[in-house]
Amino acid sequence: MKKTSIFIDAEYLLQSLRRIKNKPKGLSINKNCFNWGNFIKYIAVGYDIVNIYYYTARLNEDENSQTYNEQTLYLDSVRNKLNSYNVLFRIGKMIKTRMKSKGTWNEDRYSRGDEKITWVQKGVDTKIVLDMCTIKECSPDVESVILVSGDSDFCELLKYLNARKVETVLVTFDRFGSRLQNDLLNCAQRNIKIGYIEMSENEIIK
Repeated sequence: MKKTSIFIDAEYLLQSLRRIKNKPKGLSINKNCFNWGNFIKYIAVGYDIVNIYYYTARLNEDENSQTYNEQTLYLDSVRNKLNSYNVLFRIGKMIKTRMKSKGTWNEDRYSRGDEKITWVQKGVDTKIVLDMCTIKECSPDVESVILVSGDSDFCELLKYLNARKVETVLVTFDRFGSRLQNDLLNCAQRNIKIGYIEMSENEIIK
């Protein structure tokens, strides 16, 4: 089996759970319904996992201590559920910004006068790019990478790894409001598309 590193864009994954297509009417799926162990087993069949990189962003504790503590508890739970793997957490920042349109990754927003404010991640994509570009230096035995993301900004990253003879696998979700573009899918050597049926049959959700 190929030595493999997995890179998880957690915000993409968690947003996909809420927007997954073909789920039963009225069913609510959130992060607490997600089985991390079964998910890793499903996407990594036939691969020998060297390490898992988990990318997310969080508030500063001074901004909202309750949310900060909730995020801490959730990250601890993910760490515990994946304790049989070598998991590396990469944490970016959450910052306030003015909304440019109705579309936003973060549904938790509020208005200040006529100005609509939302929270956005900063630094997460950069961490993903740096880690993936240097994976052969950090883990020389790695022969393939599995990227869980739907961001077309990673096209050039996948091309770079392909050129270095690293197998690239892209994991995406079949969800409403997806802006997934064919150029991203075409850059990966293999694509695993996950919908509600796959999650249900493989007990990825509970």
